[in-house]
Amino acid sequence: MLPTDHPLREKRYLSAGDFARETLITYPVPEDRIDLIRRVLKPAGVRPARRNHRAHGRDPPAGREPARGRGIAQLGDQETTFDYKYVIARSIGRKGLWSNLHAATTAEMARQPFLRDFLETARRACFSRLDGVVPVR
Repeated sequence: MLPTDHPLREKRYLSAGDFARETLITYPVPEDRIDLIRRVLKPAGVRPARRNHRAHGRDPPAGREPARGRGIAQLGDQETTFDYKYVIARSIGRKGLWSNLHAATTAEMARQPFLRDFLETARRACFSRLDGVVPVR
C-alpha cells in the first residue's frame, strides 16, 4: 500500500528495486517470515529501511502508516478489500506475490466442535473469496 501521492503510484506493479529507497512497514516478525523480504527483496539484494507497525485494534499496517508518509506496506490479498481513501494498492511483481498456506490437525482434534466450526468457516471463506485455493486430499 502506498500513499495516494506517492511517486510509485503510477506503476501497475512494484518490483524489488522500487523498495530500495523506501521504508517498508511490516508487522514485528522476523524477516524470514515475511514473503516480500524472503522471496523478492533478499534475492535481489535490496534491503529497505524497515519500520514495525504497532497494530491498533483491527488496523492493518496499510491503514494509517503509509497515509502519514511513514513508508509503504505489504498486505495480503484479503486485506486489500478494505476501503482506504488515503492509500492505494499495487501488486508486487507482474503476477502478484502469492504464498501457499497449509493447515493440519489430528483426527481427534478435528472432532472438537469449535475446531470443526473454524475449519468449515475457513474452507467456505477461502474457496469462495481467494483465487487458486484448492483442497488437498
